[in-house]
Amino acid sequence: MKSNYQNIASVESLDELFQRSAVEPIVLFKHSNSCGTSAYVHEIMATVQGDVHIVTVQERRDVSNAIADRTGIRHHTPQVFVIKNGEVAYSASHYSISPDEIAKTIASL
Repeated sequence: MKSNYQNIASVESLDELFQRSAVEPIVLFKHSNSCGTSAYVHEIMATVQGDVHIVTVQERRDVSNAIADRTGIRHHTPQVFVIKNGEVAYSASHYSISPDEIAKTIASL
């Protein structure tokens, strides 16, 4: 099974994901539709098992900003987080993003 991209449509949807992280790890992916690096990472993130919750920053700047506020980690694109219990268990940006590391993090939680 490969990743199933789920758009984060609102800050309220993001709130629900942070709440759901008390039950299961949540993968968040900040994507830019005008960046070659982000296009590459979009392809490799498709290998992540399960749901990947994606926000395209040009379309939902409010959600992107809310992720930065919640995590305390400066905005980048592309950028990936694994959230568990409302806390960042993994974060990476650009070419540091690793589907293998995401899988290892999820397996360890």
